[in-house]
Amino acid sequence: MKKSSLLILLFLTGCTPTPSQVNLRWSGSGPQPELQKFTDKSTFQNHLSQNEEILIYQQKIAGFKLDGTFVKVIKGKDQKTIFQSASLVQGVSPLTLLKAFRLDKNKQKIWARFLESHPQMAQEKKIESLEVVLGSYPNVEPVVKVLLEGQKGYFHALQINEDADLEADIVVGSQLTDLVESMSTAFPRGPKKSSLSAVVLNRRSQAELLSDSNLEILSSSPTKINLTEPLEFSTADDRFDQIQAFYYSQQIINWFKTDLKQDFLGKIRITTQLGFPDKTNAAFYFQNQIRLGQGDNEIYSHIAWDPSIVMHETSHALIDAISHLPFQGEGGSINEGYADMFTTFFLDSPYLGENSYLLGPYKRSVDQALKLSEKNNGLYHDSAIVSGFFWSLKKQIGSEKTLELAIKILNRLGPNSNFQDFKTTLNEQMNILNETQFKQAQQLMKERELL
Repeated sequence: MKKSSLLILLFLTGCTPTPSQVNLRWSGSGPQPELQKFTDKSTFQNHLSQNEEILIYQQKIAGFKLDGTFVKVIKGKDQKTIFQSASLVQGVSPLTLLKAFRLDKNKQKIWARFLESHPQMAQEKKIESLEVVLGSYPNVEPVVKVLLEGQKGYFHALQINEDADLEADIVVGSQLTDLVESMSTAFPRGPKKSSLSAVVLNRRSQAELLSDSNLEILSSSPTKINLTEPLEFSTADDRFDQIQAFYYSQQIINWFKTDLKQDFLGKIRITTQLGFPDKTNAAFYFQNQIRLGQGDNEIYSHIAWDPSIVMHETSHALIDAISHLPFQGEGGSINEGYADMFTTFFLDSPYLGENSYLLGPYKRSVDQALKLSEKNNGLYHDSAIVSGFFWSLKKQIGSEKTLELAIKILNRLGPNSNFQDFKTTLNEQMNILNETQFKQAQQLMKERELL
């Protein structure tokens, strides 16, 4: 090492600051925090939700994203900021940034070295390009990040250090234009609640795949849908799964747009028959991609024929766009609770998995009274704190006002939200209810320990 470089390194080491995390939340009262310096407009996403514009940014330093950080801004009709929340990192040292620049320069070589010692990873599809990011607080060290699609269709993110060693392998996501009208057949509410009936599908007129402006259906089966053939298939045809998934997802997306006033700009890609020819129980969502297996005929059967499963996974795309809620921890339970809430409200049934789950009449129900103190850190168990509350509130004040309240809350949740955040935001947004509705909701909140 040259003498000058050594002196610079010693200087930087001697004055290295300690990173610290800053969490902020502002809902209109008190001084508004200044967050512009933390945001990078090239990384933001925006979504229009019930006339509130939601902008979500990720913090960058010297061009490098910081994992686990965000800035969320809500603007009203007059474009004035009415809400802000953020989780940010301060005090990243110049030495850390020097390491990041060095890692970025050598990331391709590091990836090649990694594959030499992990040859099985070379068989997996790279979903995104190699990217150097700063790790989540408190270990704010640079790593090479890559998103892969595993052999069975799931997504996982690798973090690799400068020595080409694996720092983390994280499974990500939630596990379980010109259109032409085309006639098809489907089970409108699943095979247990409806008969095979004629339905109309709105599909792109020039698309080789079954698709519309928001939705595209793929299949792991070699049997594909092509442009020229009619869309009426027997239930024994693999393509019937594609029809069902398209129909269910399109139904709830249209509801999001028309009834819930969501702009829903993202394109969702659904893959059916995941793992073909094996029959898997897969049903998961990540980054606007949904994967559905056929079911092993022991626990699940005909997963794509179950409206509650397809609509639940589709709902995650809306939740993702509005809030970026996590998929694990308390935030993950809120995420799952909202997906169950949207699905059960649309179907007007509290049951999930009625049509495909084989070990009981349904997989789970939102018609339950789970208190906040009864959470046990089970992802789906604790989700009923949210879904059960909204289902009970729906019975008292109706779907329309309950959904308005639920979306106002969701607009203000973010990647670091927990049940306390949900509780605080619920109490803040109660002013949209009239006096009678307010009293009914408040009593229910008291019973569920959300007041």
